[in-house]
Amino acid sequence: MPKTIFENHNAEENYILNHFKSAFLCFLYSFIILLVFSSLHQAALHQVDLARNHTWKISKQHVNSTNQFHIRRERAGASLILPTNANNSLTMKCDVKLMKLCQQELKQPTHAIQTIYYYQTIPTGNNQPEYQLKAIDYIDLKGNLIHLNYQQLAPNTPTAIQKKNWKLWIITFIGAWMFLLIAFMVSTLLKIFSNKSRIILMALLSLYYILAVYSSVMIYIS
Repeated sequence: MPKTIFENHNAEENYILNHFKSAFLCFLYSFIILLVFSSLHQAALHQVDLARNHTWKISKQHVNSTNQFHIRRERAGASLILPTNANNSLTMKCDVKLMKLCQQELKQPTHAIQTIYYYQTIPTGNNQPEYQLKAIDYIDLKGNLIHLNYQQLAPNTPTAIQKKNWKLWIITFIGAWMFLLIAFMVSTLLKIFSNKSRIILMALLSLYYILAVYSSVMIYIS
């Protein structure tokens, strides 16, 4: 009899421990999913806003010994950093191909690249301008002047806007399935919590997703 009680006690402890592990994994996966969705959604939202609600112009800057640029490798892609005469820097996203071009083919990019063209928003109010790399003129190893078109379409052309619209709503649609996955985990793995707690969690998740959809819709109204 004591042995049976001891076994039942161990089984109950294992049951509770397993549920705590499940709850921890549920919260961990939910946090990761929310973080990824929030990051992707905000980035897509920002790009749609830039394309639809801002005016862009083309600017260029000649590269010389006084304003030597550099390319910085980042977690996703790279950034081209270009000093200006106003003692600040323009930072523009670029891909790793341009970095490899500068490192391998150009050898000395600060001497080989002659001109950098970029799209620039016309700032309104206190907003800082945004920059996107358009093209570069560089001298190759044979001494030829090459014009490399990095981004042919301006950010506010109908084709570019349509692509950004599709990207935003695809992310929003995938986010709906992610939230359903979180709701499933909450309803099945968090059994150690009361039904009221699980309902509150799912209500908060639903509210967060509704706000995300609302912010996506408001981009087209503002």
